[in-house]
Amino acid sequence: YKAEITKLILGNPSGAAAYYAVFQKVDGYLIFDPYNKQDYAMFGAVATSWDRYYPGTPRSKHLYDFTMNALKTRKQQEQQAALLENVPVVSGLSLPDIVLTEVNGEKITLSSQKGKVVVLDFTVYKSDFSPAHNMELNKIYSQHKAKGLEIYQISFDSDEHFWKNAASNLPWITVRDPQNVYSRLLSMYNVRDIPTAFVINRDGDVVARVENYATLPGEVGKVL
Repeated sequence: YKAEITKLILGNPSGAAAYYAVFQKVDGYLIFDPYNKQDYAMFGAVATSWDRYYPGTPRSKHLYDFTMNALKTRKQQEQQAALLENVPVVSGLSLPDIVLTEVNGEKITLSSQKGKVVVLDFTVYKSDFSPAHNMELNKIYSQHKAKGLEIYQISFDSDEHFWKNAASNLPWITVRDPQNVYSRLLSMYNVRDIPTAFVINRDGDVVARVENYATLPGEVGKVL
């Protein structure tokens, strides 16, 4: 479907259909991610054409402002990613704190878990991998909870109702970022894929970045 929309846009980027196509959403998500270099080209093509054929119109101005802001944000993210690319472990002093709301409405900070070994998990519940992913986390949590393990799991789901239903059945800390996939946390922590986890020791230091979850039990075991 995305390939078909791409053809439509590139076939006539100055058309009204192209304008609406670049902002089309599926399940609350933009089909074209303005912060992805390849997808950004779609916004750029439409914005350039509209600025040429319809200069000064509200839609042309909206497209221009949107694409410029997206470019600025992407450049900032790329700079942050470049700084963190080869630094998978950062000190607790520089670890960005997180303050998000749990299902019951209580705000929970990541820093409040200092003194425990924490698995900071970035995930999306409304995904194919989620059920199996959470079952594996539950095995680790059940095995090590008594030793001081906590899981601080952040959902980036756009559907709040779905998140609440799924999270209410989980035994660990489950919070949601309402900015979903556009959250600044993803760039701050240089999260390139979801799911991604970080293992944090009792002093609040990140000691491991986990993208291959088969290694998570071993990484947790090292600091318990």
